[in-house]
Amino acid sequence: MTRRICILYTGGTIGMEQGERGWRPAPSFAALTDRLHPGLRNGAEVREYSPLLDSANAGPEVWYRLGRDIRALAADYDGFVVIYGTDTLCYVAASLSFQLAGTGIPVAVTGAMVPMVAEGSDGGANLGLALKTVTAMADGPAAQHGVSVCFNGRVIHGARARKLMAHDMDAMRDAAALLDGQPRPQTAVAAPGRASLPAVAETAPVPTVALLTLHPGIGLHADSLFAVPPQGLIVECFGSGTGPTADAGLVRLLHRLRDGGTVMVAVSQCLHGAIAFDTYEAGAAFADAGVIAGGHMTREAALTKLHLALSLGLGRDVLAEDWVGEM
Repeated sequence: MTRRICILYTGGTIGMEQGERGWRPAPSFAALTDRLHPGLRNGAEVREYSPLLDSANAGPEVWYRLGRDIRALAADYDGFVVIYGTDTLCYVAASLSFQLAGTGIPVAVTGAMVPMVAEGSDGGANLGLALKTVTAMADGPAAQHGVSVCFNGRVIHGARARKLMAHDMDAMRDAAALLDGQPRPQTAVAAPGRASLPAVAETAPVPTVALLTLHPGIGLHADSLFAVPPQGLIVECFGSGTGPTADAGLVRLLHRLRDGGTVMVAVSQCLHGAIAFDTYEAGAAFADAGVIAGGHMTREAALTKLHLALSLGLGRDVLAEDWVGEM
């Protein structure tokens, strides 16, 4: 059975052309693919976004537009391949994992480190893997449907992917595999208590979500941070959830943000390990300030999950629960 696959081309390195100031996104991805890799699309339809973007310039508005478009087109296609730039590809993959949880829509996200038109490009191989993966998901049981990142021969859970290399073809890795040697299986588990989450409306207010990376001495200038408290904050802690909490400046900051209504989620700066505030005394202050322990979540998963929860007006309690295997 031939599956109906839709390729959503947002831009990124894979389809770029050389411009006067460097590589830039270029249109006509279907024609480019057919010229360089005849037969690769195998009937998959390409829908191009406008304007095309370098993923460095793509944010939540693009994540949510993709989520809305995939839902709107789901009745016409068996699966979707999202073409995205690699710099923030793991953010969009995580966001789509949460947005589409429980919908049963197969999605593969891919891109390239080298443009298709350049010698030695990985674009054709990555696109081929994504098309093969999303077709296999569509042919398989619904429990295996979800969002995957397809890159350099790897199929990675969408909410566990991280870009670890700036130039290497093997740039994307599974954070769970880095943790225990085993890739985490894909899952279509829905958010707690819901068959699926509603789409984020185009007119929905955009919440302010910030990232705070702790470092030795941060308390010396903590009082000057976040004069206007953000609605959400990802706190990147040391190790298993510690920080320089003996410094009164950092503790004052956390309590000021909590009292200002900021929802805070902690993740580890380490690639291996999970947040557990009860392990060390230096971590207890985060729990006292109301910071939510993010478990094994990556920075990308935590930020996009928090952003989505705030966009939909979900309670803070759901952030401590596992939605799609990200924790």
